[in-house]
Amino acid sequence: GLIKTSIIIPTYNPLKNLTIIFRSLKNQKNVNFKNIEFLIVQNNKYYFSEVIPSFLIKNNFKCKIIHEPQLGLHYARNAGIKMAQSNNLILLDDDIKLANTHLSNMIKSLRYYNLVGGPNLLDKKIKILNWIRKFYFKKLSENQYYCPYLSYLDLGNKNKAIKPNFIFGMNMGFKRKLFYKLNGFHPDLIGRGYDNIFIGDGETGFLNKCAKNNTIAFYNYKCKVFHELPAKRLTKSYFIERSKYHAFNDSFSILRYNKSSIFVILRLFKKVLKFLYLNIKLIFFAKKSNKLYFNYKLPMEIQYIKSFIKHHFLFIFDKKLNSWVKKEKYF
Repeated sequence: GLIKTSIIIPTYNPLKNLTIIFRSLKNQKNVNFKNIEFLIVQNNKYYFSEVIPSFLIKNNFKCKIIHEPQLGLHYARNAGIKMAQSNNLILLDDDIKLANTHLSNMIKSLRYYNLVGGPNLLDKKIKILNWIRKFYFKKLSENQYYCPYLSYLDLGNKNKAIKPNFIFGMNMGFKRKLFYKLNGFHPDLIGRGYDNIFIGDGETGFLNKCAKNNTIAFYNYKCKVFHELPAKRLTKSYFIERSKYHAFNDSFSILRYNKSSIFVILRLFKKVLKFLYLNIKLIFFAKKSNKLYFNYKLPMEIQYIKSFIKHHFLFIFDKKLNSWVKKEKYF
């Protein structure tokens, strides 16, 4: 009868909008829900509802609603983790569907491993445009692809040990003791936009710490989730905006572990030179085949390098940002 697994689901939206994920949770096979608690973290400063939706009550889910008014995905996740009653923690996003063998396999894997992930796929209805597939889907090996911009990961149909960095927070299981040992998540996606310079490296930073700590990450191919992406996330304008986030995220990661001003300036200089070399080379040797690059990839690259430079310079001259990046714990 003891709680053995805590599932944490942050959301900015009204709770009634969570029917898709909870319908897929209801359909899970070989799971004893008496031993599972659901922690829904409503991350919205404007409203909060403590009323548990009727569809959760009908299915006898043990559910708590937590309010985290400070906007930010990892403020919400940290709030849920603090309230969790078990050592096995599972993070899920509110816009996914789970394969019906997901939870049983995630819980089973957490008996043996401190960090577990699985495939993050897209709904079959979603069509990936050619330029996204060409420039943003990284082929790791035969039939194995990775796309950070869309939180996509497919490492095939075999269970295996992987690098911690190939796990996404939308589909992640880990031990509570690991979270506290590594001082949890850094800030990430603060507010509702990508312009906030205090965006950190969130789950990326946590997983980097896992790698430095030699934590074994386990990929269970049966722990599949399907991401319900809105149409706007497949547009050129979204990818340009998202480039700001990736630039701040990368800059934050680099600056945390290399804090001397001389290194910061040299690193920035190297980054800019590399950007100029690659793009000037393309301009002078442009072919028709590069048209796709100029239309779709180059604008994102320009946005990325501008944001990266901005974050590095502010780190040097803005004391508030400098102390923020150097903090050891954010919860």
